[in-house]
Order: sequence, then structure tokens, then C-alpha cells
Amino acid sequence: MKMISISALPLALLAAVMLGCSGDTNESQNAAPETSRPQTAQQPAVGASPSFTLLDASGNIHNADEWIGKRPVVVNFWGTWCPPCRREIPDMVRVYEEYKDRVEIVGIALNDTPDKVTAYAGQAGMSWPLLIGDPQVAIQFGIQSVPTTFFFDAEGNLVEVEDSDGSMTGALVGSRDYATFKRAIETIIRESDRPS
Repeated sequence: MKMISISALPLALLAAVMLGCSGDTNESQNAAPETSRPQTAQQPAVGASPSFTLLDASGNIHNADEWIGKRPVVVNFWGTWCPPCRREIPDMVRVYEEYKDRVEIVGIALNDTPDKVTAYAGQAGMSWPLLIGDPQVAIQFGIQSVPTTFFFDAEGNLVEVEDSDGSMTGALVGSRDYATFKRAIETIIRESDRPS
């Protein structure tokens, strides 16, 4: 099976992603996210719909359109090596169990191996689709640090969601808690239920 690793990214971008994770100091469930560094390089614009093709941990090919444009979708960039990612996963598991009939989460692991992703997902109870990220998808989404989470309505449009501090954003950058994920998911459900 051919694997593409984020380690093939230019060294500066790889360092930015890894430092973005390790620099997150959001320790408590209610702490505001760190905002001292730029949040993204060039995130997709609100209303944009992404397109990507990635492998899952078993080597199967998946396209974004399997999920995006069919129902509300949360795309979460993360890594097994990232403490802030690990910190938010129990809250993502909890919110997914509550909303999995209406929303899909798609995890994209960066700078990870399929074996590590499969093992960690099993331990953490992550039952949503998990893909192995490549340099192009990280660049497409403007990822500078993980975790970074995007929210799409049922038509596949990126939706602004309310962050922990009440501000509106196209992506949540840094570790978040259950209440923030729940509020964001309810936003994309509402946007999806509005008549066109």
C-alpha cells in the first residue's frame, strides 16, 4: 500500500503544523483558544465546498463527495501525536454519538501512519471515517496547526460557526470542548434544514 505522509511537505509548513499543535496551551474545558498566531494560511472561503481524494487506514480510496454535499459534515484535522487533538477527542466522541444520525465527522490524520491511527481510534472510540492526510489536502485547507475543524452544511458549503468566545469563524483552530462542538453542529444542522 502506498502511503503519503505530511513529512513530504516543505519543512517550514511541517514545522508550523507541528508547532501549532505543541504550542496549544488550552488546558481546561472552558478556556478560550489560543489566538496569538495566525489561524490559517488560506482556509477555504465560507460557502466553499472542498474536493479531495485520500486513503483510509486500510488503503481504501475515499473522495470528499462521499460525505460532503450529502449531509452536514465536520472535517477534523488531527494527529495521534498531538496532545490538544487527544484532549478534544472524548468530546468529539460524545457529540458524535449524540448527532451521528444527522451529521458525519470525517477525521483527517496528518503526519501519521495507518497503524497508529487505527490503534488510537480503537482506544478512543472514534467510530467515524478516518483518512490519512497528504500534503495537498493540508495545503488546500490552509492547515497551520492541529487540531483544526471545519463545518459544512448538507449542500457542502463551509459554514461559519460560533467559537468558545462567541466570535464567528470558518474553522475552529485548537482544542475545543463538547459545548463548542455541539453548538457548531447544531448550526450546520439548522443551515441544512433551511429551505433553499
